[in-house]
Amino acid sequence: MRVFAVLFLSFGISVSGLNIFDNVFQLTDPAIMNLISMAGPSNSAVSDYFCDLPHLNAMQIGFNNYVGLDPSYTWKNASTMYFALDMLIANSTNNYLKVCQGRKMFYNSMGSTYTDCTNPLFLAGHLPAGGNLSEPYAYGAMWQQLDFICNGGLPIGLYSYAALMNVYGTPQGMSCSSTFLTNINNNPTDMCNIVGTYMVCLQEAYVNSVSNNKPNGWWICERIRVGYAPYCLGLRCNVLTT
Repeated sequence: MRVFAVLFLSFGISVSGLNIFDNVFQLTDPAIMNLISMAGPSNSAVSDYFCDLPHLNAMQIGFNNYVGLDPSYTWKNASTMYFALDMLIANSTNNYLKVCQGRKMFYNSMGSTYTDCTNPLFLAGHLPAGGNLSEPYAYGAMWQQLDFICNGGLPIGLYSYAALMNVYGTPQGMSCSSTFLTNINNNPTDMCNIVGTYMVCLQEAYVNSVSNNKPNGWWICERIRVGYAPYCLGLRCNVLTT
């Protein structure tokens, strides 16, 4: 079984009064290289993966066109793509559902190659010289998080997406993100523990920032877990009310 580290680059955005501040971070190349060395095929060879890049690119264009994104978005500029996707989802429940339908179509069209084609370790091996190593990780995390918010996280996310994402703009939420960035850059090999702390920190920030629906903070925690560290098998999200 392959395991891999996934890092999600996300953004501060404003959509109809919605303020989202998921940690905007630029990991240093040494930090990313340490993370790459943590996982993947035993010999870390790109040839160990099964992915047809032209097919991936074609299916990505199909997804972009279906949901209304710029067709030029690919895994090579995934951070920009997910920024646009976040704004799209936050605008309306209809957009949310359409993105989820598009995700399902993309998944089905990729078939058995889906896992390898969205694996950041594989994509990092196909970056052009001087390419940003963070982009493949953003791409992998994007699909991991879409899988969550469109399946197990759909009931909560569909009706509370904007309110949930607002936690990133709170002082406590920004402090959680800043601490996470500092810790992961300083000690990337401790990814699982650092993500575990970040999950709880941001969930507590949500619980402290709302008067109703406090248990929905579980959604925030789980979104972080699946995006940043799906390979950390010991991480769990619990429902908090206080």
